[in-house]
Amino acid sequence: MTVIPTGIAESIAWVNAHLSVWLANPAAIGLTQDDVAELAALVGTAQQRLLAAQQARAASKGATLALHAGVDDMRGFTQAQIDRIRVHARLSPNPALVYQAADIPPPAAPSPTPAPGTPFGFGIGLDQDGVIELTFKCVNPGSNGGVTYKIERSLSGQQGPYFYLKTVGERKFSDDTIPPGTGLVSYKLTAIRSTQPGSPGYFAVRFGAGNQATIVEVDKDEAA
Repeated sequence: MTVIPTGIAESIAWVNAHLSVWLANPAAIGLTQDDVAELAALVGTAQQRLLAAQQARAASKGATLALHAGVDDMRGFTQAQIDRIRVHARLSPNPALVYQAADIPPPAAPSPTPAPGTPFGFGIGLDQDGVIELTFKCVNPGSNGGVTYKIERSLSGQQGPYFYLKTVGERKFSDDTIPPGTGLVSYKLTAIRSTQPGSPGYFAVRFGAGNQATIVEVDKDEAA
């Protein structure tokens, strides 16, 4: 069983520490002066090679960092030239010839932005003045930016007709224009990105005694 550490630096340090003890009286521990001298030479060589390896690793790391910096500079400058080529192509009567001469592909046509999602997960709150605060969820594919929500309302039951109420930019809205004594209000919510609407979501609110209001599910096919 070896008592010498397995790590390189640790094993060199261990031998160095024991070498100073063994040099004091080699014969007392069954060694010769030549044995200890050879060990001293070997540990010296190991130390030199460890230092060389450490220096080589440091140099390699520095060279690698310099390589990445150089490649980044090259790529950045090359991209600037490609941008200039594309500007030239846009101004050219035949952009395809410019891209062919530059041996670079023309930019891909932008993919159509997907339609926004369908509102769901409706929630309600009712304050003392009878104003209802409504919340909902909507998962919009692609970028979530630029989506507004068109709110339509029906006071004639779940089948409509629906009339425009307001457009909001958040997934919540309040309704303070419900006529007194109304028993059921239906809503149609449509998410819109630019001029592209998503599929509408439907829900209704039923009012009961004691200023109570509850969400009622609406059959989408019937409501439409």
